[in-house]
Amino acid sequence: MTHKPLNIELESEQDTANLAHQLSHHLVPGDVVLLSGEIGAGKSYFARSLIQFSQDRSEEHTSELQSPDHL
Repeated sequence: MTHKPLNIELESEQDTANLAHQLSHHLVPGDVVLLSGEIGAGKSYFARSLIQFSQDRSEEHTSELQSPDHL
């Protein structure tokens, strides 16, 4: 199955968090989300928000997540 990329430009961190929250309700284990963009575009913020919203729904919590660039 082939999917077209979805390109979304958001204006603020709040918009980014809102999108992550909405998307968290539609993802199931095994789904893949590919984030692409320039440094500082908000990829890590989106990923942390998405994981946090997903964890809140499953009531599982882990330590603070870091950008892969900083590991």
